[in-house]
Amino acid sequence: MSWQLGILSSVDVIEPLLVPPMGDLSIGEALAAWPGKVIWTGFPGSVYALGPEETRKQELSMLRDAGTGERLCIEMSTENLVSDENLLALTSVVEQAELPLTPEKVDEIERPLA
Repeated sequence: MSWQLGILSSVDVIEPLLVPPMGDLSIGEALAAWPGKVIWTGFPGSVYALGPEETRKQELSMLRDAGTGERLCIEMSTENLVSDENLLALTSVVEQAELPLTPEKVDEIERPLA
């Protein structure tokens, strides 16, 4: 695959990573493919059309896939006129996240949202 060429690069940040459902490489796969590099991804904009609950689920899924989260940057853009409900869904998750991430910490974030 062409993305494997990035392993040879001296660049410290791999950007942009398009995660599923818009791309085909997960955060976990990217972190494994490029050890020692920061992965910069955007929140997949297509998820916003599915509503706030799916937006929240996608963000939790991304955090679960992020390992400790210390080599990950998730950009959440409003340039496509993201609804207030979707922005609130995102912030309800990320404002509670603290590094290093663990599965238990993500479970704690998810619990009050369920």
